[in-house]
Amino acid sequence: MYDITEFVDSHPGGPAKISLAAGGALEPFWAMYAVHWTQEVLEILEQYRIGDLTQEEQHHAQDIKDPYANDPERHPALKINTKKPFNGEVPTALLGDNLVTPKELFFVRNHLPVPDIDASKYKLEVGITVASRIRTLLFILRNTTCFCVM
Repeated sequence: MYDITEFVDSHPGGPAKISLAAGGALEPFWAMYAVHWTQEVLEILEQYRIGDLTQEEQHHAQDIKDPYANDPERHPALKINTKKPFNGEVPTALLGDNLVTPKELFFVRNHLPVPDIDASKYKLEVGITVASRIRTLLFILRNTTCFCVM
């Protein structure tokens, strides 16, 4: 258990985000915002420890589903900066191999798990003005080899 009252205003996500976990388990939030599982964060948190959970309370807290379990497979050549949430980039050695970077090697940065959607039904709308709107289905966009925007 932790009393982070003095830390709340210093939280990089702001007081509103950290307050979502007030009075409850950290695990559901840290499962979602997995960037917290670093030695640096654990050392900061340790300063605010005021007690420990009982064995029974610990068992209950560990029964949490991984929200990243259904994230898509990534190209094995990507340089992985973080796995959860996924943040990866094409290695410098591969940048000159193609005039256009293949889509499976695009830089990827997620802040949360990839949404689990039905790509055959998911509608996507992109546009700056009402007149410039483009509407398409995600599966059509995924199967498009080239998309030009003017």
